[in-house]
Amino acid sequence: MNVFQSVINFIYENGYVLELFAAFSVFAFWYRRRSYFILRYLLVFFLLLATSMVWNLFHIESMWLTWIKYIVLILISGGGVLLCTETNLWDALFCAVGGVATQHLYFRFISLILSFTDFGYESVFRMVITVVLFFTVYLSVFFLFRKPLKEREEEGRRSSDKVSLLLGLAIIIVAIILHLYESTHDFLSTDRSLLSAFSCYGILCCLFTLGLEYSLIRNKALSVEKAVLEHLVEKQKEQYEHSKETIDIINIKCHDMKQHIALLESRLEPEELNEITSKIKVYETSYHTGNEVIDVFLAEKSLLFEKNKVQFNCIVDGGCIGFLKPSEIYALFGNAFDNAIEALQSVPEEDRIFTLSVKRQLDMAVIHMENVFSADLTFENGLPRTTKGDLMSHGFGMRSIKMVAEKYRGSVTVRAEGGIFNLNILLPLPQ
Repeated sequence: MNVFQSVINFIYENGYVLELFAAFSVFAFWYRRRSYFILRYLLVFFLLLATSMVWNLFHIESMWLTWIKYIVLILISGGGVLLCTETNLWDALFCAVGGVATQHLYFRFISLILSFTDFGYESVFRMVITVVLFFTVYLSVFFLFRKPLKEREEEGRRSSDKVSLLLGLAIIIVAIILHLYESTHDFLSTDRSLLSAFSCYGILCCLFTLGLEYSLIRNKALSVEKAVLEHLVEKQKEQYEHSKETIDIINIKCHDMKQHIALLESRLEPEELNEITSKIKVYETSYHTGNEVIDVFLAEKSLLFEKNKVQFNCIVDGGCIGFLKPSEIYALFGNAFDNAIEALQSVPEEDRIFTLSVKRQLDMAVIHMENVFSADLTFENGLPRTTKGDLMSHGFGMRSIKMVAEKYRGSVTVRAEGGIFNLNILLPLPQ
């Protein structure tokens, strides 16, 4: 027997372990790694391989003993996830279910092809098909789960829907039991139609399990994001109440100061009087849009514009957005104004212009905001990604705008062209 044939036989005898190890690696790849990860990783690999080789020495044919073999190998793989990565038992189970489903999906595709062909296990055709399907299935699963698993680790989320996870485990266990039953009856030789039927069923089970795990991650991400956005909107309500008190106090003080100035008018030089009066006007709110919340908001932000030497132009019909809650108004405008002030700080003073327009157009409230910007922006799902490094603490503002707009069946569009940033919000008016 030559070396090549020995390698082929080794792969066939221990193929399940190699496939299972690769499948677990696909899911555990994005988990946070422990110290001495490479040594731990190699230890798990050689332990799996040694278990498989020792088991093969006994040439066990019993279905139930083979079932025990599968359980032992899967437990070692799951334990390897805990050994190599900083994760918990449920995440290790998530990895185990996904890994077994991936391996079984690949195996079932091979079985389905064999049920329609007459090529033997050692034929060149089967080897080519095996390699092509291996990379096709494994890479497809890897890229499918790459983004949600990476985001989950970056945000520190963990699997919480234990019922769905256990359901996926039950489905994949049924698929493996059917495979063991099929193996004892050797459908490849006795009844290929049954082999193809069992293979199709196994493929559906694996696809359903992988889909269940994918939706589990995405739904968890969406629920966390929704909770954060709702918390932010609630905080905006508190901010409005605090801002209203602050603006009221400022207006009272300004009114009192104007009364005192009127008494001192005859004693002051005209230049001194004009200087004092102009400084007081900065703190006076002169916005009357027809919406008290917008008036308070604009008065508050105008102080920031003055401080940062930003020219603020606005034409606002506050009445057309009167159906919005105060917290929703702050959610829509607050983040956009703060982002604009931050962006305008990096441009020359003569270009620091921010424009706001709120008007009624047909049956829509049309909100338009525009400012100059100089930073490089990247977009994801139609919204600009935060330019700040901490993705967990930033980036929710634009999504809170979108959440409020979608609550009223509205839309948000963002354009950044020619150094001009445009934000447009369309809200259907209540009938």
